[in-house]
Amino acid sequence: MKNYTLFVGEGNFSFSASYIQNLEHSKCHEQVVATALISRCLTSEEKSNIQFIEDHGGTVHTNVDATMLENHPIISRYLYSKIYFYFPHVPKKMNIKENRKLVENFFISAEKVLQEGGNIIITLCRKQGGTDAEVMPRLFENSWKIVNLAASASLILCDIEFFNSELYNAYKCSGYRGLSKQFNTEGAVTHFFCRGQTVLVPNNNFGIHSSSNNIENFIQNIKYIFECLSKKASLPYSKIVVDLDNAASSSFISLDKILINDLIFCKNIVSPCASVSLNEEPDACENLSICDMCMDTIISEFLRSKGNDESITTSLISCICCIHYFKSHFHPFMHFISYFSSSFDSLLKGFQSILEHLKLKFPLNSLDFCYLDMSHNINAKISNQDQSLYSHYECEYIQSVYALCSVAKSSCCTFFTDIEIVTEHRKKNCRPSVKKTFEIGYIVKFTHFEKLYYVFMLNLEVISCIKFHAMDYRILLLEDSYFCNKVYQDSSFLVYRSVSLYPPLYLHDVSFWVSESFREESLFILVWNVIGSLVKSIKLIDTYRDISTKRESRCYRFYYQSFNKVLNKENVLKIHLHVRKAIESNLKVQLR
Repeated sequence: MKNYTLFVGEGNFSFSASYIQNLEHSKCHEQVVATALISRCLTSEEKSNIQFIEDHGGTVHTNVDATMLENHPIISRYLYSKIYFYFPHVPKKMNIKENRKLVENFFISAEKVLQEGGNIIITLCRKQGGTDAEVMPRLFENSWKIVNLAASASLILCDIEFFNSELYNAYKCSGYRGLSKQFNTEGAVTHFFCRGQTVLVPNNNFGIHSSSNNIENFIQNIKYIFECLSKKASLPYSKIVVDLDNAASSSFISLDKILINDLIFCKNIVSPCASVSLNEEPDACENLSICDMCMDTIISEFLRSKGNDESITTSLISCICCIHYFKSHFHPFMHFISYFSSSFDSLLKGFQSILEHLKLKFPLNSLDFCYLDMSHNINAKISNQDQSLYSHYECEYIQSVYALCSVAKSSCCTFFTDIEIVTEHRKKNCRPSVKKTFEIGYIVKFTHFEKLYYVFMLNLEVISCIKFHAMDYRILLLEDSYFCNKVYQDSSFLVYRSVSLYPPLYLHDVSFWVSESFREESLFILVWNVIGSLVKSIKLIDTYRDISTKRESRCYRFYYQSFNKVLNKENVLKIHLHVRKAIESNLKVQLR
């Protein structure tokens, strides 16, 4: 079967000619079809390039509209494995709206002649695309919004790289503002798109019935996600646990390892507390947002599972669902590895060794296994949770642990580099820094029956994002996210990425009058039960109290985004209207 490669919008056919030259060197076999909108007489340069293409087995067609490929009598005969459009633009002075329209219509047309598993490749001048892959991106509203335009054709951005003009020696870009003047290709970005699975819009009845904000539904939903991910090979936090276990095993004289196999639900899920003592003041970092009851749950599991030898350090691996963490990150659970000891000196020594280890580059040849096999890989004993048992102890928070990272960009990827680990008293918050700051753990001391213990806790989700350069926690929830190698400063790094890169983000607001019985947690649980992780976050942006009626109105902003499916503006609007109906029906509020 022949692989057809289509070029559209060719200015002088120099790119497709240069592409064919590279094909000969690589000995690849592709049938190149080069097209242009040209209807005038050809220049000598254009004729020369066309002759070269045809002499090497390619075909050339002029007067081809890139936005109506499916209607062309010859172009529409084939399906193409690759469709290229380099530096698309409308003639004359740049008009951003017209350029967006051109690219969107091209995507819609090109998708109709795209082979299954094929790619649509489009290169834009620097800062035009609107993704964070740019070295110095302009404001999104001033860009072409390339990922949003692609979503209109059910396409997702699957790869991205800087355009390397040196690979195409014969290429001479032209057509700047309709003239023969060349474009500035420095910093240009090539975007690779493929077909994506479109998000299904909930039907009219789904999520509207009164049980949609039911906590039991929420718990079952979260359990299902946890169980599916636990069966997936190559999970970031599984790799982190093994890596940290190697460091801990060489740092502690004796180490007892315990794995809680089940998902633990914090008591706040059932009866949320009024406040989160660890997060009373706003901080400029990514916070854990762990509540007192979460801490109580983890410490109680240790006291229940630990052995009788107090000289042994215990590592406890657990996964816990906390409503406060859920509200902060719209992420259903967090994995912790916690090190317990009755000796502060012993714990401090191991703690320092582990923190130094966190600064190191993660090995590329790390083991691949699912979370369910964790106990075999680190030789840990399995302990089933018992949430009916809560031990009495007195607890004192000592310090929070922060990771300060530089954010670097290379090959259109973002990397967390130059990791610095610091500890600060939580009330002081982390010191100001130009680096991106993550709160990755805690050091805590507590007394149980007059026996003093210390625990060093690490959040594996946060550490996974840092070590594997994942830009969003929700990428860790996806079964189709994957590891790949990316190069930064001539060194290869292991990166965990989603199938959809830099997916479009949509904002919609909803306002309603609330009663005294309204609980914000119920809103978050309802939204998750209805549409799951399609919501990136929910923010309260405004409140208003009517003096005469003493009623309160709240306005929440919903941020919609999907890292593995196509989410376009039409579907988002339908989803948001559905969410509004669910809120009105389930929470008994009056929409405004």
